[in-house]
Amino acid sequence: MDPGRLVEGFRIAAPGVATPLAIRVVRRFLVPVTRLLHRPVLEGVEHLPEGPFLLVANHSGCMGLAEIDSFIACWVERFGGERPIAGFAHPISFTAWPLTWIMKQVGGIPSTYAAAEATLAAGVPILLFPGGDHDALRPVWRAFDVDFGGRLGFCGSRAP
Repeated sequence: MDPGRLVEGFRIAAPGVATPLAIRVVRRFLVPVTRLLHRPVLEGVEHLPEGPFLLVANHSGCMGLAEIDSFIACWVERFGGERPIAGFAHPISFTAWPLTWIMKQVGGIPSTYAAAEATLAAGVPILLFPGGDHDALRPVWRAFDVDFGGRLGFCGSRAP
């Protein structure tokens, strides 16, 4: 099945806009735990433009959750709910509870061209990890290698 079809009919009310509940949970629980475990630093956000843009990152191998949690914690500490940013998530995340509920709470969008175009057209920036599952699941000893597995884009396109 085409990944884009997995999310047909799923309506994203406010891409990139976290709910007040999500902001409270991040501030109360995620920020302290992330600060304790990872000590993340978010630098250079003052150079990001207003309006839509792509913020491209890579997973450092088997630590995808730590990277995403750290980014969310730092972003919310810096901007609260004032500045939206939509995180790309695998389309399967929008088909099963509780992931569907979580994605709605944090303003996540499915990693499809249609969702990207609509989100950028709405003026909301997107955070994406173009290596996806391949990049996230590589061995930790290859943490500093960027390996997209032959992918040319973020929707599963592959090099010949």
